[in-house]
Amino acid sequence: MEKLKGLLRVTKSCFCFCLILACIAPLYATNVQKEFEVFFPWVVSGQFGLISLETAIVVYNPGSETAMVTLESVKADFDGPQSFSLAPAKTNVVFFRGVQVGAVHVKSNVPVTASSYTIDRSALNPLKIISDLTLSGQPLTSKAVLPVFIGTTLADNTALALVYRQGGCYRFTLYDSEGAQVASRTEAFGFNLSRPPSENAAFFVTELFPDVAPGFIGSLVVEHVSPVNIAQSFSVSALYTSDLRLAPASVTPIDTPSQYIVTVKSGGSSTDLAAQYGFTISMSNSSASPVVGVMTEEVARAVARDPRVDSVTIKNVDISDSSTCK
Repeated sequence: MEKLKGLLRVTKSCFCFCLILACIAPLYATNVQKEFEVFFPWVVSGQFGLISLETAIVVYNPGSETAMVTLESVKADFDGPQSFSLAPAKTNVVFFRGVQVGAVHVKSNVPVTASSYTIDRSALNPLKIISDLTLSGQPLTSKAVLPVFIGTTLADNTALALVYRQGGCYRFTLYDSEGAQVASRTEAFGFNLSRPPSENAAFFVTELFPDVAPGFIGSLVVEHVSPVNIAQSFSVSALYTSDLRLAPASVTPIDTPSQYIVTVKSGGSSTDLAAQYGFTISMSNSSASPVVGVMTEEVARAVARDPRVDSVTIKNVDISDSSTCK
């Protein structure tokens, strides 16, 4: 595992129990009927000890319309333009070279398929491929779960990488194979004032929970817990390490109730919408639009398609005071 730690150093350690948040999150409106987007929280290239890595992101247009694709990088540089058009059935490959560890945000006006492909070679013999790793682009979520292996025949360790759009407190909860909680840790992540996605971080599960003994098999739940009810707070990917080899780990986003701003057209009623779609109105000056409703992303997308609704956007929160995650 020590041989691979350099691959995860996308940021200095964020894990201090008394880390103070002293930042302000910009209030931008993200419409649930937005363009297609996925994230690659872990993009790496270059030589790291005994291995050399090269990553490419492959984008394919399966539809009948031309896709206008944009790649936004976080601490990563790549060959080629940031934006390009992709005709139906066409594929574009973007390469990342040089020594770098970062993340990438892929956006398109129409749905596309996007995956990253990383080749793990021997630094002593570049023709020798140790392993190759394919990761699918991950959506934004506020809660996710992933399988964990530590010191087993399947993997030496489990690593995860986050791109966090919303600053605040994140909880990491480890469960064993029987579903019993083993440990829990809540940490603070800041917010870059430029624009989303702001920052990324990567670490081994054993950095979160150093007391976990070898032979552990279980799962890790990652969730944004404060400020509460914030939709689409982060994106996460994971991988397994065994000596110098890398393997993909599955990550399952969990749709949780979050706050959305619902703007109703003239003549519409937010209370009628809440009754029909089963969401709760948490903030309203009057019966007039807009209102803040608490609902899952699936419900938010259904509400956004209702002809009585003008828009449904994610409600973001200012983090302007200093706070400690416990």
